[in-house]
Amino acid sequence: ITHWVPECKFCQIREKNKMHSPRLQSFDRFTTLKESNDSLRAEFQIDQECNAACLICGPWNSSTWEKYQSKKEFKIEDIDKRIKNDTSQFIEKIKNDLNFSKISILNFLGGEPLLSDSHLIIIKELEKYKDLKEVRVNYITNGSQRPTDETIEVWKKCKDVSLTLSIDGIEDHFNYLRWPLQWHQVKNNLKYIMDLDVPIKFTCSYTVTPLNIYYHDRYVEWAVNFFANSQVTRVSPDIFFGQPFSAVGVMTTAATPPELQEEIKRKYNNFQSFDNSTGHN
Repeated sequence: ITHWVPECKFCQIREKNKMHSPRLQSFDRFTTLKESNDSLRAEFQIDQECNAACLICGPWNSSTWEKYQSKKEFKIEDIDKRIKNDTSQFIEKIKNDLNFSKISILNFLGGEPLLSDSHLIIIKELEKYKDLKEVRVNYITNGSQRPTDETIEVWKKCKDVSLTLSIDGIEDHFNYLRWPLQWHQVKNNLKYIMDLDVPIKFTCSYTVTPLNIYYHDRYVEWAVNFFANSQVTRVSPDIFFGQPFSAVGVMTTAATPPELQEEIKRKYNNFQSFDNSTGHN
């Protein structure tokens, strides 16, 4: 296609605001793989089943958001049934249309991918075509779900497993920004996963908003202490929160009050400045 379509709205908004987007990122990621004739990466955003109503999200990507916004118009059971039916159809289409023999990198987005077994269905389908020892798997997860025993056994077969944690804060900040999830549960889950007999790598998908940018130093301090004796992180703990993305819409950093902007500048005078065009420090 040569024009913007509704499904591309997320990238369209980001690029309109001179920000980096998954579309632009894919130019480097997928073109390089194609030209080098290497194995390909497949990203799956199969369903919107999610147990959180994060402030940066909405009903387009979270069943919890949809239930709260639609409860006066639709029955909750109807929403669950629709999502389940849509997911089944998507998975069948993927099985029929995707050349699994070329795939060696799987990236699962959500919703919350560990909330359902959709990811397992895809991995097991891939296993029909190649040894999972050749496969790298990544999840974008809010950290609220412990992997099932079945998931752990599948992970043990894979070449590499990484979890990109959608965490925009810690403690009460997390509870507010990622409502109704609870920080103590996420911490316990992370400790549980770190103790598994599986080489898990952690990275962070950190979205900056006017509500959390002032407390960036607290998040970095937590990461340094939490991962102090761990070898599971792909990046150094002191930059775990070091590559944030700016939120779009009403939560954009452009909505930060002028007084707070000045306070942030004073507080982080020696920190790297946030580059809104790339979404990175």
